[in-house]
Amino acid sequence: MKANETCYQATQEDLKKSDMKHYDELSKQCMNWSSGIPRAIEFYYDYQTMSLWNKIKLAIKTKTKI
Repeated sequence: MKANETCYQATQEDLKKSDMKHYDELSKQCMNWSSGIPRAIEFYYDYQTMSLWNKIKLAIKTKTKI
């Protein structure tokens, strides 16, 4: 990196907004929208900020069916 270049770190909220905007644009172009994808994007960013204890509680609460 050159001396006059500056690095900026995006916040999680900015990244989430960008991802949601990108999905909205793509879904309009494809004329296909799924409610599961925005929820998955929300969950991904929420999970990143969860404490370890909340992640453990979530894992116990959401058991997979065998």
